[in-house]
Amino acid sequence: MKLRFLTAFYAGFFTYCILAMVFGPSGVSVVRDLERQTTVMGNNMEKLEIKSKRLSRRLESIRNDPETLRIEARSLGYVTADEGIIRLIPALDMKDHDETVETMFTVEPPSLPDSSAKAIAGSFTALVFLLSMILGKRPKGHASSGASAFSRR
Repeated sequence: MKLRFLTAFYAGFFTYCILAMVFGPSGVSVVRDLERQTTVMGNNMEKLEIKSKRLSRRLESIRNDPETLRIEARSLGYVTADEGIIRLIPALDMKDHDETVETMFTVEPPSLPDSSAKAIAGSFTALVFLLSMILGKRPKGHASSGASAFSRR
């Protein structure tokens, strides 16, 4: 009985360890996903830095060049007092949309929470213990000790 319980306990403990190492909060699958997210975020940072530099140059140009200021004001719908407005269907200004910056994302919880891994391991322990009890039963009429099997009739 004690050996069956220990076997079941070790099987459950081994199951928990494997589940935690592969799918747990610090498991292999989570680490791979975080590495992928780190790469994506690094690429996103590079794109954002390029866009920031381009917008900084554009802002500096607006501040220092009156002609650029006038062009930007017109693109926003401002006109001087002696001008009239003719509204046309605008074409997309592709210079602002040339670089795609991905949206930020959050780290998702691991695919298997620790409590679920413990529940699975506990269930597996109980299953192994029950199977060892069922399969380990001796048939009726079979002697329980080796000494009585060799006794005289």
